[in-house]
Amino acid sequence: YFEGPDQKEMTRAEAAIKRLKKQQTGDLSLEDMSNCIKDNTWHRRSRSRTYLLLVPLLALYYLIPSFQMVFAEAQRSYATGDMERCYLNFGCARPWGIFPDFNHTISNLGYIIYGIIFIAIVFYKSRDLPSENQPDVDHKSTTGVIQQYSLFYTLGLCLILQGAFSIIFHVCPSNVSLQFDTTMMYMMMTLVFIKTYQFRHPDTSANAYNAMYSFFILLFLEALSLYITRKETKIVFYAICGFIYLAVIIYLSIDNYFYGAIKISYSTTVPILCSYIFACTGARHPIRLSLMVGFFLFNLVLVIIVSARVLDFEDGVSSLSTTILLLCSVNVGLYLSEYLLRKIVEIKDAHEGRQILRFCVFFVFLLLCLIVGLLAGVFYSKKLQSRNLTPPESRDRNQLCSFGDFFDNHDLWHFLSSTSLFLAFIFLLTIDDDLFLIKRSQIKVF
Repeated sequence: YFEGPDQKEMTRAEAAIKRLKKQQTGDLSLEDMSNCIKDNTWHRRSRSRTYLLLVPLLALYYLIPSFQMVFAEAQRSYATGDMERCYLNFGCARPWGIFPDFNHTISNLGYIIYGIIFIAIVFYKSRDLPSENQPDVDHKSTTGVIQQYSLFYTLGLCLILQGAFSIIFHVCPSNVSLQFDTTMMYMMMTLVFIKTYQFRHPDTSANAYNAMYSFFILLFLEALSLYITRKETKIVFYAICGFIYLAVIIYLSIDNYFYGAIKISYSTTVPILCSYIFACTGARHPIRLSLMVGFFLFNLVLVIIVSARVLDFEDGVSSLSTTILLLCSVNVGLYLSEYLLRKIVEIKDAHEGRQILRFCVFFVFLLLCLIVGLLAGVFYSKKLQSRNLTPPESRDRNQLCSFGDFFDNHDLWHFLSSTSLFLAFIFLLTIDDDLFLIKRSQIKVF
């Protein structure tokens, strides 16, 4: 008997208790993680379709004022003749119309084109699925990973929006306008993390509302960092951000270890958790506990490295953008690596026919994504301007166009990074396609 909560909360609590009881005797299967979404429409849609509704809506409201602000800044630069407001590569800036750097604008079309193609692929794949695995009924099926394709559609839209925001940024590049360019990068990495986790944890994955509020806090801290210019204040600010970040890592790790039971009722589960910790008994799942501790220690090292970098800061503007990108990309890469290693073991344990096909699919998309991504990183690292230097120092880095007398290194970064993201999304879309005919009771949770 549960006091207080409505029927929806009772269902979640019952499912959490069922998972906790089973994990005492063995590993959970996907069937154990797919109880709430079967009958609770709100629970299911808030973890899938709501992303598709919220993310584009919020992005459109974000898009209009960001364009207004950046375009107004560019207009002030032209009116006053002070072109030092915008950090361009003047050696390879090809103006056209309202765009002072049209080559960097048109090279962003790759994101938009790939985003449209990816949405089309997701649509046609969803139409070609087995009848019991169609997105609108697969939550009631007993085979395969639950599809929930709305997150894939959202990723395609984010790729399109990344191109739009990058175009806005290149109207007048600066540390302030950079946050418009990086917003969709954070969003895509966050959604990749959520979607990967959702494959095997559909009941306990993050709902769209909590994710968007957390995303707001992230953007608020990024914006705040632009106006903290004194070195001493920066150290305090980064220390606070570091403690918040590590606290979130601890919370997510513990919640994942107990399969989402912690957040059902904090007043009930926190005392039980404390008694479990102080009982000093052996861990029920030493491997999962080791991974949880390793994940925390890895992030602690990252925070220390970032903190050491802060000590070298001087007075002036410095944004959290690079730090956030680093933390997001490294954690997404770490989690995907763990998922891939376990997936490879899963494939090796399957019958021989699946092994050859799946390994081919793995290595084609994975290797192409990594190779193109590394090439993109090489071109990005060869910067021809720097927003963290004074305008004259930044101009000293400017160079002439090196590709067809129209494109420079940053344009190649746009072309290659959009291709790498597209390949990564295709890889994510097909990663569990070998499980369509496998009973959910036989699919392991990891």
